[in-house]
Amino acid sequence: MVKSLFCAMMLLMEHHVFTPREVARTLRIDEETVRREIRRGRLEALQIGRQYRITSGDLVRWLGKDRFLELFAPIEALTSMIGAGGLDEAEAHELASKLVQRARQEAAQGSEARLVEGEVGKRSK
Repeated sequence: MVKSLFCAMMLLMEHHVFTPREVARTLRIDEETVRREIRRGRLEALQIGRQYRITSGDLVRWLGKDRFLELFAPIEALTSMIGAGGLDEAEAHELASKLVQRARQEAAQGSEARLVEGEVGKRSK
């Protein structure tokens, strides 16, 4: 399921490029941090004059597939609906943020459950 979702999202975002500001906003980090990662060669980007553009493939290599999907796929899937007349930009960002927050909560709960199961397993031995 995750692999097919990843493939579908990559096809959807095949030609999508991000600015350092968009990446920083999504990751909730300073834009200069993104630029520094590019200058250090940790994050690949296209340089056009003095500006950088970062492809979805660059982000997958930098963040990893799972983290990329968690952080960028919901936002891009929803914002792509803007052009189709589905949502305005503010609605898309709000909904995407809620989806990402819920995914993080569920992931944290799953981690806690695995830890508790591990502790119970150790005690029963």
